[in-house]
Amino acid sequence: MDRIDNKQIIVLISPVVVTLFCIIALSHIKFKPSLSPAEQGLTGFSYQKAQIIRRQPLVVPAIESPIRVEAVSPKVGYPQVPLEKVAPIEPEVEMKVSFILINGGRKMAIINGMVVKEGDVFNQNKVAKIEKNRVLIKDKKGERWIRID
Repeated sequence: MDRIDNKQIIVLISPVVVTLFCIIALSHIKFKPSLSPAEQGLTGFSYQKAQIIRRQPLVVPAIESPIRVEAVSPKVGYPQVPLEKVAPIEPEVEMKVSFILINGGRKMAIINGMVVKEGDVFNQNKVAKIEKNRVLIKDKKGERWIRID
């Protein structure tokens, strides 16, 4: 094992000595208040009065909503026009199958000029099944078969 020489001892001990010196020096220094007596008088602050205050639980009264909702009768503010006139219902488009192709595992059809295959969705309608002379369509209303023209 190597011997520790004097330079190594000084390098190891010097940070501890400097730290102790700083602590002792700072404990003897008196700092002056950052506020002058005139400023303390204006703010009502005193270093002598400043102390740790025991915290008390804060009681919060019931909180009211900042939004005021007035009671309105259900018919006030609504248009008197029937809904059909404001948002007319679109007439249902008749679907026509003009061509069906079944070749091995591939099944395709032309419905209203659109080429579709099983599983495709068009105009909110799903092509569920394609057979040699008809197509099964599923939509919101249910299922229906469309025959080829």
